[in-house]
Amino acid sequence: MKKFTQLFLALSVMPILSWAQITITQSDLPTAGSKWIEFGDNRSGAHLITAGSASVQNWDYSTSFVVSDTSITVFGLASSTPAAYQAAFPNANLAIYSPTDSSATFVKTSAAGLFVDGAYDGTINANPKIIDYVGDLCLVPTPFTLNNTKNNTSRITIYFKQGTTNVKFILKMTQSFTADAFGSLKTPAGTFVNTLRMREMSYSSDSIFVEMIPNSGIYSPVSGTAPKDTSITYRWFQNGSDALLMTLDEDPFALGTSKGATYFDNNASVSVNKVKESVTTCSVSPNPVSHSNITFSMNSASADHLVIFNSMGQIVRTENVSNTTKLILSEDYFTNGIYFYNIYDHAGKQIYADKFSVLK
Repeated sequence: MKKFTQLFLALSVMPILSWAQITITQSDLPTAGSKWIEFGDNRSGAHLITAGSASVQNWDYSTSFVVSDTSITVFGLASSTPAAYQAAFPNANLAIYSPTDSSATFVKTSAAGLFVDGAYDGTINANPKIIDYVGDLCLVPTPFTLNNTKNNTSRITIYFKQGTTNVKFILKMTQSFTADAFGSLKTPAGTFVNTLRMREMSYSSDSIFVEMIPNSGIYSPVSGTAPKDTSITYRWFQNGSDALLMTLDEDPFALGTSKGATYFDNNASVSVNKVKESVTTCSVSPNPVSHSNITFSMNSASADHLVIFNSMGQIVRTENVSNTTKLILSEDYFTNGIYFYNIYDHAGKQIYADKFSVLK
């Protein structure tokens, strides 16, 4: 009896964890003033990927992060952007606007989820300034709970000239979402008990058409449509204003191997600039590349060389970036498509990775 009493008392003071299969709804999506503060780890194979399950999972990534990149995304009202930007996307209610870069990404929130409507680049002197998704690109489907699935298709069409010939470029995105697991998640930002994991598998395909008879408006295909880039991303969500907790990318050509991960800590705005000073970052402009040179701007003194791969994993270019903060490459080196690049230090360790696209 004494042992039973001791066990009862011990259990009565233990913290009680209430597990629930949550549902992500429109109320969990960003609103004007929301921010996503990201801490990225670009290393490959550094984070464990578990299989989907209907049983409670316990993911612990609290000690596996080595932060190599930070950024802040702030959502504002679409009406706060310049009039020309707003006119291009009248149906968007939110925008991620950068006056410094003269660019904005327009998004929509609705009962169906969070979608990208398109983007406006004010730095481009000639058209296209506008990239418009027909069939908006889905970021977060709602309502969404365990075992739910959703498919989404979107495309962008860009017209340009190749010499004197009118050319039409179409990029199609096909997305498939599955809520494949739920449970407890630990990141460097804390412990989150009731979380839902979404798995997104997407691929892009592109095709090119030319106007055979000038000014006829009739275009003929010159390249077939085929998958060009496949990606698999896992995202963890909780209910509330800080719904997005973590993302993890999986190598589609080596399932089970992570390509990088990001955790979100929206209470860490004070420390972001300090983190940025100590990590390697690199930006590509313009992105997507269209009829211009490509500029890679880096902040790292430890960077030694940069390697660019095509979507098939083949090396396209290798450049020495030691003792430089800027690399400029001609667009002539690249055909249309999506490219990945890695930056390595003097010891051959990867210290940064990202991608860019070429539409010309």
